[in-house]
Amino acid sequence: MNKTSHNDPNLVAESAVAYLQRGEHAQAEKILLSGIERHPDHCVLRHNLAELYRNLARDAQALELFSAIIEKHPHFFPSYHSLILLLKKQLSSGNIALENRIAFVQKLAQYINNMGNVLLDNGQVEAARDAYREAMTLWPDYSAALSNLSNVLNKMGQTSEAESLAGRAVKLNPQFAQAWNNLGNALSSQNRFKAAAACFERALAINPTMAEVRHNAGSGSLFLQIFREDITMA
Repeated sequence: MNKTSHNDPNLVAESAVAYLQRGEHAQAEKILLSGIERHPDHCVLRHNLAELYRNLARDAQALELFSAIIEKHPHFFPSYHSLILLLKKQLSSGNIALENRIAFVQKLAQYINNMGNVLLDNGQVEAARDAYREAMTLWPDYSAALSNLSNVLNKMGQTSEAESLAGRAVKLNPQFAQAWNNLGNALSSQNRFKAAAACFERALAINPTMAEVRHNAGSGSLFLQIFREDITMA
């Protein structure tokens, strides 16, 4: 690799992959570590090193790297996918102490839920729905996953289930503004505008800075206009 290549993190990553494909793991690790030293925030270099460790069954090092990548780059999907596979591997191994198992499963559910958020941001609505459902399977009372799934299902026209899920979320966490907002959206999708307006106002009282909540609960919104004019369609 020439000097110019050393200065281009993408070329460093490509060079490391070439060594990996030839089974030269030590050289690939050396190149990746050198590249990360020059470009410490480059997520692809760090991800490729973590993948190398995962393939070599150096799971602890891989987990540490994947976790650090996600913390710094929360929208980097590849590291979510690999980290979740590693955590599932740990869970299925039976090596998680009983007293730590609940916290471990909840952490796994959080990663899967957050991966769903990334998928949704990328327009992969059905994949996001599946991720939220998986997170809920692991942790049935996880209010964030309940609220997020409600949001997705409402977009997909499944308004009754969306209402039920958001309703569960606000019961579990009455101070969860986004869940109140999603409940309002599900209700308004069913033309139950008066009930929706109450949810939007509740969300606004909890978090007056959320842009979507302010839009839905603002004095000029359609929902409150209908409410105040007493045009009841529910």
